Amino acid sequence: MAYQNFYQNQDGVTAIINACSLSAPLELVQLMIAKATLDWRKRCLLAIATYARWTVLHCAARCHVDPAVL
Repeated sequence: MAYQNFYQNQDGVTAIINACSLSAPLELVQLMIAKATLDWRKRCLLAIATYARWTVLHCAARCHVDPAVL
């Protein structure tokens, strides 16, 4: 379900932040973003930050090995 993409753990980390931090396949990151658009609250998945104020873009730029993720 789309709402699972918005779940934040005790550190404020979402599934897509984990995916970018752990270099998940590009297709998985794309799928997570596509499913997030189904959220009825229209929250922006890419704007959610961890408690350390890291966004998905921070994690993708710093950690992901595939530049296509950016």
